[in-house]
Amino acid sequence: MGITTPTPEADAGKQKSTSGVFDKLAGGLTTLGRKVGGVVNVFYQAGRDTIETVIKSVLPFIAFIAFLIGFINATGLGNLIANTLSPLASSLPGLLLISVIVGLILALARMSKPPFSWLAALYVNIFRGVPALVSVIWVYFGVSLLLGINFTVFQAGVIALVLLYGAFISEIYRAALQAIPRGQREAGLALGMHPSRIFVQVTLPQATKIAIPNIGSMFIGMIKDTSTFTVIGLLEVTRVTQNLNSTTFQPFVLYTAAAGLYVAASFFFDFLFRAIEKTLTTPPKGGIAKFITGRRRRRIEFVVKDLEALSGRT
Repeated sequence: MGITTPTPEADAGKQKSTSGVFDKLAGGLTTLGRKVGGVVNVFYQAGRDTIETVIKSVLPFIAFIAFLIGFINATGLGNLIANTLSPLASSLPGLLLISVIVGLILALARMSKPPFSWLAALYVNIFRGVPALVSVIWVYFGVSLLLGINFTVFQAGVIALVLLYGAFISEIYRAALQAIPRGQREAGLALGMHPSRIFVQVTLPQATKIAIPNIGSMFIGMIKDTSTFTVIGLLEVTRVTQNLNSTTFQPFVLYTAAAGLYVAASFFFDFLFRAIEKTLTTPPKGGIAKFITGRRRRRIEFVVKDLEALSGRT
C-alpha cells in the first residue's frame, strides 16, 4: 500500500476551516458577552433607581424620627403619654385594645404604598422575631436611656407587649382585610359612599369577625408573656411564686399552682372570645347574643303585633 502525502492545498483548507470555526466561536462569545452585559446593565440601572427611591423616601422619615426623639427629650412628652396610657393599660382588656389599635394601623400601612408599606413590613418582621423577654429588657433599659423617659416597670412591660403583639395582630388584620371581596368596596363606591365610610361600616366589621379567633389566641399568649415582667421586678404571678418558693422551698407545689392559674385564665378567655365570635355571626348565636339582641327582638315583636292588630281592624 502506498502512503499518501498531504498536499499544500489540503493543509491550507484545514487551516482555513479551523480558523473559520474559531472565528464563529469568538463571534458567538462576543455576542453573548454583549447580551449578558446588557442584562447586567438593566439590572444595575433598576437597582440604582430602586436604591435612590428608597433613600429619597426613607431619609425624610429618619429625619422626622430624629426630630421626634429630640422633641420628646426636650419637652418630656414621653412621660406625659406614658402616664396617660397607664390607666387604660392597667387591665388586660385595655392592653389588648391598645395592641389591636396599633396592629390595625400597621396593617393599613402594610397595605398602602411605599415607603409606608416598607417601614411597616420592617417593623413587623423585627418585632415578630424578638422574644418577649428581650423586648421587656430592651424597653426598660434601652429605650428609657434613648428617649430620656423614666418608665416604671409596669409601663415598660406594657410598651414591650404592645410592640410585640401589635406586630402579630397587624398580620392577622391584614389577612382579614384582604379576605373581604373587593366587589363590596366597589359597590359602596358605586352607591356614592366615601372610602372611609366604606372601611368603617362595611370592610372593618367583616374583617373583625374573621380576626376575632386569632386575636383571642394572641390575647392568651399575652397573658402568658406577662410572666416575663418578673425580670424587671414587677410583682406578678411568677414573681410572687418565686418569692414564696424562697421561703417555703416547695417549688413543685407552687409552680404547679401558678401554672394552674395561667391555664384557668386561658380557659376563661377562650370561652369569652368564643362567645364573642358566636355573637358576631349572622344570625347571632349564644347567650350573650340573646341578651344583647333581646330588647331589639321584643321591640320588633311589639311592632309586628301592632301591625297585625291594625290589619285585623281593617
